Amino acid sequence: MKFTSWVVGLFALLLMLGVAGCQNGTETETADHDHSSEGGGDSHAEMSFGDIVSEVVELKTAIQTAYDAGNPDNAHDAMHEIGHMIMHLGEAAGKAGMSTEDQASVTAAAEQLMEDFGKIDAGMHDGNIVPFSDVADSVEENLAVLQAKVAE
Repeated sequence: MKFTSWVVGLFALLLMLGVAGCQNGTETETADHDHSSEGGGDSHAEMSFGDIVSEVVELKTAIQTAYDAGNPDNAHDAMHEIGHMIMHLGEAAGKAGMSTEDQASVTAAAEQLMEDFGKIDAGMHDGNIVPFSDVADSVEENLAVLQAKVAE
């Protein structure tokens, strides 16, 4: 049942990111990424687990920096991209040959990151800005889990 609610939540977040987030007319830096099966498929699916984790950390830093500077709108592009990256963590963990236990840890961390960044994104789009500090501890804790799996 938890997996089903995660999938529904992920779908809702991606729908919100893809539809509501792009209605503001802001062109994203990631517009040149091909997320469809046309043109060779999703480039994120080809990334290694370590590369995805590194990208998530970089995007988190961009989001946090924008929020800390009082410019959450500057995090718009990174918010779109981080959802795509987090979505591929479980698959990448499997491709990396992680044990079932390690894959479960990665999945749990990814679920929590989606929830945390979902709160930030929802606030960005509904005008009720959620301070990054509200999710910072959880984000750092779950990124540490992912980074530990890269180091193993």
